[in-house]
Amino acid sequence: MNKRHIQMLLHIPKNFTAQIQAGNEGKITYSINQASASMVKSMMESTAKQLTEEINHNIFPLKQEKSIEMFSQKFAQLPFRTKYGTTNYRFG
Repeated sequence: MNKRHIQMLLHIPKNFTAQIQAGNEGKITYSINQASASMVKSMMESTAKQLTEEINHNIFPLKQEKSIEMFSQKFAQLPFRTKYGTTNYRFG
């Protein structure tokens, strides 16, 4: 980076996918060369933003699916009262 051959580094941890699948947040680190010309720096910042938006767009369905799965499990454990007594209903 000091010689300005590299404009941006992108670090995706090895466990990124596992973190997302576990329902946690994944963290991607962007390192933008601050010694670059302002136009190049601006392009790298725009690229980082665009990558983040694209990744979030593709991850949202996975997180949504995991949330629905967890809700369904918790919901299935709730006791329901009916006029005939208390019972647990299983869904899905």
